Amino acid sequence: ASEREVAAQEAERESVRTKQVRYMQDHLNDEFDAIISGIVPFGFFVEIPELLVEGLVPLRTIRDETFVVDEKNYRLIGERRGLHFQLGDGVRVRVANVVLHTRQIDFVLVEGEPATQSV
Repeated sequence: ASEREVAAQEAERESVRTKQVRYMQDHLNDEFDAIISGIVPFGFFVEIPELLVEGLVPLRTIRDETFVVDEKNYRLIGERRGLHFQLGDGVRVRVANVVLHTRQIDFVLVEGEPATQSV
C-alpha cells in the first residue's frame, strides 16, 4: 500500500505542477513579487507566495554582473555591481519563459528593483 501511496503523491505533485505551468503560460511578461527559495551556481529559484509557483532566475540573465556562490550562507555575491541574493530575500521578477513539456518556468529579475533583505 505504501508504494501506491508514494506513486499517488508523485502523480498529484506532477498534476499540480502541470496546472501551475499552464497558468503561468497566460502570464508571460507579467511581474510578481517573489521570495528566493533556493540558490544554485547557475541562478536562484524563486517562489511567488500567493500562487505557490516556483521557477528559476538564471544568472546569465542578470546583465553586467558575475557572481560568486557563498554555499555556506546560501547566497550569491556580485563582483561588479555588488548585487547580492540570499535565501529568503524578496525580489521582483518577470515571467520570461514557460515550457509545458518540461514543466519549467523561467523568470528574469526586474532591473531597477533591488533585492530586499529577508525579514
